[in-house]
Amino acid sequence: MDFCHTHPGGAEVELSMLFVDVRGSSQLARQLGATAFGKLMNRFYKAASEVLVETDAYVDKFVGDEVIGLYLPVFTGNEHAALAIDAARRILRATGHQGPEGAWVPVGVGVHTGISFPGISFDPCAFHLPPFVSTSSIVARGNMPLLLIAIWVRSIGLAFRASAAGPWPLPSTP
Repeated sequence: MDFCHTHPGGAEVELSMLFVDVRGSSQLARQLGATAFGKLMNRFYKAASEVLVETDAYVDKFVGDEVIGLYLPVFTGNEHAALAIDAARRILRATGHQGPEGAWVPVGVGVHTGISFPGISFDPCAFHLPPFVSTSSIVARGNMPLLLIAIWVRSIGLAFRASAAGPWPLPSTP
């Protein structure tokens, strides 16, 4: 029997997650047609994944119109939250949200930091990072290009200012 069968488990770890979602992708697909939409999505996947790799994220998955990146302290050190925020801003730039021509694809980016349990789930040899908040759903339904979960942004002392390219309001903490 291999190691993962004899030593199942994991650990609670603080990490940061970044979700980037194409807004209105179903409508875009209908408007553009299959070939053009496929090219648009490939361009989106490439832009988002390049930023994630450049900022030391683990590219977790591509899910339909979404890309998920994980900032694990084992790869990023304690700066995982700042790296995720930097990546969010870079993704917005890479998709044209801060350029003079405007966005070439409408996206929403969500960043969340918190405790997760990366470890074994179901199959003892299948590593799994279970989600701990439905940030992707919040981003998909929201009207902000960048959503930061305010509790941890305040806790790490980052100042986040609105810019001429668009205010990115923080949700109030309950």
